[in-house]
Amino acid sequence: SRSTSAARRGGAFAARCDLAGWAKDNGVQAGVLELATFEGGLRGMKARKAVESGQDLIAVPDDLAIRVIGDTPSYPSKTLVDMCSKDAWKVLPWYARLALLIVAEQRMVSGGEECKREEWVQALPKSLPTPLHWSDDQLMAVGYQGLINSVRAQRSKWRSLYDSVKRSASKPPSESEFYHACELARSRAFSGEYTAPLPKEQFFLLGLLIACSEQFNLMPGGTAFFGGALAVAALFAQSLVLPRILGIQHYVVCPVIDMLNHDTAESSEVTYAPFQKSFVVVASKAYGRDKQVYISYGSRSNDQLLQYYGFVEKDNPNDVYQITDIASALKPFLPDVTTDKLMLEREKGG
Repeated sequence: SRSTSAARRGGAFAARCDLAGWAKDNGVQAGVLELATFEGGLRGMKARKAVESGQDLIAVPDDLAIRVIGDTPSYPSKTLVDMCSKDAWKVLPWYARLALLIVAEQRMVSGGEECKREEWVQALPKSLPTPLHWSDDQLMAVGYQGLINSVRAQRSKWRSLYDSVKRSASKPPSESEFYHACELARSRAFSGEYTAPLPKEQFFLLGLLIACSEQFNLMPGGTAFFGGALAVAALFAQSLVLPRILGIQHYVVCPVIDMLNHDTAESSEVTYAPFQKSFVVVASKAYGRDKQVYISYGSRSNDQLLQYYGFVEKDNPNDVYQITDIASALKPFLPDVTTDKLMLEREKGG
């Protein structure tokens, strides 16, 4: 396999839990797949039987997912009343908002409260071996300034985020609790135009467009209504039109789907099926029985994979190398080069 996802899926886990049974009981359709442990303790999913390209692999009801909306965050007051204030919530990036929702789930489970995602919460890794947790000596030993700078910036950013949450709440998460949940969010969430909002949100936007068309005489009422009817048909056919126009983007952590490991060579993606009210993964190629099934997390360099997921990928076509000091890199070839000379050439357009 070209994928090295063990760090993301391995690590310390809670006591065994019946995630497969929980998924089935909650309407998750994944009959062609099953949870499995591969060489080196890698947790993932394999084909229970032969799978054809284009076949549905997993369908997860949307009410099992944990989700936040991009730049228009709705504050879940009942969930976060003691953990984060509304003002602090509004300015948090998507992964920090998802992190707080994950912490809320974890607190329900640890406190013995009823939690519909309990089995999934128990199956989450207790730690991730990412550079965030390395000592300064370990980080410097990498000898790669690009990664060193990125991890230092991440630590500073996350510390600032945590401080803002802590100041705003009476019962904030601990610092380690917050960081771990941020890592879970960064490593398990998906986003994009394919994570369309639920139909009711789309129909609200459609109604708003029709109303504005009549109010401001953009088009006759009958024309607007007829156009709206056509749009409704389009929404049922493909639930992605308005999100692309209006920039609506969701960030989603979806149980079971998040158990699929990464391989850049894969093109399988998550779509939203409005009739099923489910997030669906479709196979991008055929798989034989007992073969591990992958999904692509997107075009990630090994820098990004190591920093946020805890693994690197062999022969990664998206890999890049950050040169933080071009003058030093060019010294063996151009002994007289300096940063000042390079800046001067840049200003000249040379």
